[in-house]
Amino acid sequence: MSQEEKEKGDEREESQSRSFKVEDRRKLTSEGDIREAATGEPAGTRTSAGDSGFRESPPRASGSRPPVDFSAFIMSLATSAMAFMGDVPDPVTGRQEENLEEAQQMIDLLAMLQVKTKGNLEPDEHRLLDDLLYELRMRYLAKSKVVKL
Repeated sequence: MSQEEKEKGDEREESQSRSFKVEDRRKLTSEGDIREAATGEPAGTRTSAGDSGFRESPPRASGSRPPVDFSAFIMSLATSAMAFMGDVPDPVTGRQEENLEEAQQMIDLLAMLQVKTKGNLEPDEHRLLDDLLYELRMRYLAKSKVVKL
């Protein structure tokens, strides 16, 4: 055995004999609860039985942004669709301009969310999404002059 091979063998033995510490840094336990170390809260606290562990932000002071939830998300998409149809002023420019192609894309996005979330929404969220899609589709048809309402 050459000197070089002997040195490589010694290095392997030395690296194998070094100790190391394994630290579990996963945020969830094997039961699906959030670990205390991950949040600073006691382990096992979840928002409700069977939920995904999503926690809403605490309420904000008046005059600040609304809470982040599904209803606020779909309302923002619907508002974008209305802005693209010229129904509400663009928040950046302040002007009302029509861009029916972009409006159609927002409506299609909401329709995709409707399909993908079927059976997973609260009744009020389901009703809101259905009503928004109906209203946006009717406005789109009136704007595109496909159907005279």
